[in-house]
Amino acid sequence: MAPSCVASVPIFSGLEPSAQEAIAERLVHRAFAAGEVIALPGDAPALRVVHSGRMRQSRASDTGVEQLLRILAPGDFTGQGAVLTGRREAHTTTAMSAVTVCQLTAADLAAVLREQPGVALGMLVEVSERLTAAEEQLAAITGQSVMSRLGQYLAALAASAGSDTIVLPMTKRDLASFLGTTPETLSRRLRRLEDERLIEQRPGGVIRVRAADALAAVQ
Repeated sequence: MAPSCVASVPIFSGLEPSAQEAIAERLVHRAFAAGEVIALPGDAPALRVVHSGRMRQSRASDTGVEQLLRILAPGDFTGQGAVLTGRREAHTTTAMSAVTVCQLTAADLAAVLREQPGVALGMLVEVSERLTAAEEQLAAITGQSVMSRLGQYLAALAASAGSDTIVLPMTKRDLASFLGTTPETLSRRLRRLEDERLIEQRPGGVIRVRAADALAAVQ
């Protein structure tokens, strides 16, 4: 039976079991400890699927400031852009916890794409969605205040969870990087949202959203 790191990935999940088996035979499984670097800029391109745990992907600006791009959970994948273009890795990928990664080399992925053309369409859709998300993130960073970005982010988390009590999926330091601000500024904005009774902070990164609509509209 194909491992879940094949069956759970959208671009592979719709394939016949025999096709999933063929892909699984090409996979290399690697384990990483929390904090360990999985990929660095300049590394050989590879498709990496998160089998268990979570990992973060970031890039450094020209001034050396780190910008968090995304958090990847089981079933998510990265590296498709480098593999499809033949370019070296452009981002840094790091384990946030103990992580198991299923990896396909560029040559093995090329073979999969020849045998399963539908996978290429799925990858194109994923690349398009990530490009849209990156454009939205850039627009938010350049066109909105930190308070507005934070309010919309927390309101979106609550809507996605279907609950007014959420757990931040990353550290506050990473959240600050993701929102394009500093940890100190983020802490001040969180306190202000709490003072305005829009949220309630609890230990362990737990936040209760008191007024989602007002939180999403905060300036």
